[in-house]
Amino acid sequence: MKNGVILALLASFLFGIWNVTNQLASKHINQVLGAILISVSATIVGSIVLFCLHLYYKESIQIEAKGVLWAMATGVLAFFIDFSTMKGYNSGVSISTLAPILVGGSVFFSSIIGFAMGDSFSPVKILSLSLIFIGVITLAIVSSGG
Repeated sequence: MKNGVILALLASFLFGIWNVTNQLASKHINQVLGAILISVSATIVGSIVLFCLHLYYKESIQIEAKGVLWAMATGVLAFFIDFSTMKGYNSGVSISTLAPILVGGSVFFSSIIGFAMGDSFSPVKILSLSLIFIGVITLAIVSSGG
């Protein structure tokens, strides 16, 4: 198995735990403050990891203006993802409903954007994304009482 696939599996596991901790926090904190604290925590941990990697592996820190701008745009999106997710959980939507909508929806939309950017189509990809889309829409309709 490729390292990228292993890392994707690890990230999906961590994202699942992230959804649980996000739901637990959402009932006990203002959602804007919660989103800020998530970002601050990520900044602190990320800075420690970067520092340790630099010390231990003597890695140079690559910085290009384009990378900084895209990373900052991603940070803005991350804030709104954290905020929207906390608001969703705070509204009473369960983890087993909101997390699949969030994850499945993000897989669907990022794949569509990937296709628009030149990723290849295949019948298996189209079938898989169709099933994900149907699942996300079904959960959204059922959870909203429709």
